[in-house]
Amino acid sequence: MTDTLSTTFAALADPTRREILQRLARGEATVKELLEPFDITAQAVSRHLRVLEQAGLIRRGRTGKWRPCTLEPAPLGEATGWIGHNREMWLTRFERLDAAVGRLRPDTTRPGPREFTVGRVFDAPRRELFRAWIEPERLAGWFGPHGVSTPLSRMSIDARPGGHWRMSMVSEADGTEFPSEMTYHEVVEPERLVFGWGNFDATPTDEGTAVVTVHFTELHGQCVVQLRQSGSWSDARNANVRTGWSETLERLDHYTASAYTANA
Repeated sequence: MTDTLSTTFAALADPTRREILQRLARGEATVKELLEPFDITAQAVSRHLRVLEQAGLIRRGRTGKWRPCTLEPAPLGEATGWIGHNREMWLTRFERLDAAVGRLRPDTTRPGPREFTVGRVFDAPRRELFRAWIEPERLAGWFGPHGVSTPLSRMSIDARPGGHWRMSMVSEADGTEFPSEMTYHEVVEPERLVFGWGNFDATPTDEGTAVVTVHFTELHGQCVVQLRQSGSWSDARNANVRTGWSETLERLDHYTASAYTANA
């Protein structure tokens, strides 16, 4: 039985063939039209087209003496589905690993801080995602859960250990403001951010204090952003905050997708 995924990925492994598919995504084209951007022979392009056709990624028709090529998206959809499934699987495994590490911590007489972890995979360079977390102009475009905005005029950032990050999120429904202030503990570009949230003279286990760690990890041309928050807030409050962080990462995903589409 033919392994269509392997055939698809093998066809996509060549950058020239990927560029041909990008051109065909805009509409059908002849061999002559496909040859124009490349410094290769017509025979070489024909060989690439034969590989793509055998993989089911293109269809070659005939109109008079012309043989236009047309993109066939079905194999790409199957490959995208496989990638998406495994992306979610790895995010789940990251969360399980973090929970397992937490269970290995030794018990103490004083209850430890409640923790949770959220994560997401982004189709953007790690360094650009890191900068999106520390540059006010970028943060204003995505930071906050659904239903709020974070105006640039209400934000200041001093991204260095001991520096402060001050902002005010605004409800889009009634204009209510939610001021926040964080203190950076670690700023390791482009790998890690650690900041405290709350009463910064207190320890991370005191009521009302939280510590957030954001890791940026490269993964096959993508970037995994994993956020862990620890603090002594109630379970109900932690559940709400976790939802807020998940929605915030979702907004970051939309922001980076729009930014890189516009710059493509």
